[in-house]
Amino acid sequence: MTRYDGSAEQEFWSGLLIKIMDDGCRKIVCYHSKWYSHKARHCKFWHYAFTVITALLAGSVVIISVIEGFNEGVSKYNVVITCISVVTSFIAIMQNLVRPQENWVRMRTCLESMKFEAESFLTECDEYKNRDQKEREQILAKRLADLSKNETRKWVSTSEKKVDLDQIRNTMAD
Repeated sequence: MTRYDGSAEQEFWSGLLIKIMDDGCRKIVCYHSKWYSHKARHCKFWHYAFTVITALLAGSVVIISVIEGFNEGVSKYNVVITCISVVTSFIAIMQNLVRPQENWVRMRTCLESMKFEAESFLTECDEYKNRDQKEREQILAKRLADLSKNETRKWVSTSEKKVDLDQIRNTMAD
């Protein structure tokens, strides 16, 4: 099985940057591609880390409970189980608060949309057809900025919904 290391993606963006003449457009493409690629990898890492650690901790509670059953009357296992449960709860809270899976999917979706836009630029189809190089580059830069702006709006709207739910919970607790 081949491990994905991102080199094909880096090669794609490097190939695109070679074809762009305008420095301003090149900087925009470079910034957006690197930022979203980095953020997507970062969110993916934390999603898997939280998931694996939670699964390992949950499994260890079962194993310790079985061991405790063989050693009746030993209370130190209860303390260990309690500590593991607290850590597992903390990780679940962090996963809910940070939402790495949701962010990973959103970042990858935006990056794939940017790649589609870049491919349209390279193949001169859709909006890029029958235009000179400078005009095509301006369209590409605007489209990438629009994709980034839309992704930021989605992030803000989900963050605001989260805050509203937290406010409702706090009101109900009082």
